[in-house]
Amino acid sequence: MLSLTRKTDYALVALAHLARQKATGGQPLSARCIADEYSLPRQLLMSLLKSLHRAGLVESTRGVRGGYDLARPSRQITVAQVVEAIEGPARLTPCCADEEPGEACNMCAITERCPVTHAIRELNGQIADHLRNVTLQTLLDMEHGGKLPRVKQTVELTLRR
Repeated sequence: MLSLTRKTDYALVALAHLARQKATGGQPLSARCIADEYSLPRQLLMSLLKSLHRAGLVESTRGVRGGYDLARPSRQITVAQVVEAIEGPARLTPCCADEEPGEACNMCAITERCPVTHAIRELNGQIADHLRNVTLQTLLDMEHGGKLPRVKQTVELTLRR
């Protein structure tokens, strides 16, 4: 089953809260404020916000009026960027996900005879493309009846025999 971890879920919650705060002209927020609002573990949220900061998705300011804020508009932050900042690239399987088609995979012993390697690579690419098309703003808009962008194409899985 493909699923994102709780860490990514918390990161998206924090980013959505920061986006709402920014939209109302509010000040940067502390990790404590966000954690308390949603009953999230503070230490974990602080770690996630640091990862989001390293990825350039949030800015941090020290001091009494300090805290975290979005580094850019919510329409410019994609779910793919969040997932990658927290978990690394999204993919169904770790097998040869970073290899280009035709390149040898050192990670898996059955790649050359695997009946689904090509299809899984294609599917991984489509998942990544879709996550790059869903922004933080898209997620916020869904709360008010917005829709996710449609997947542009489907994958036809063919198994070699």
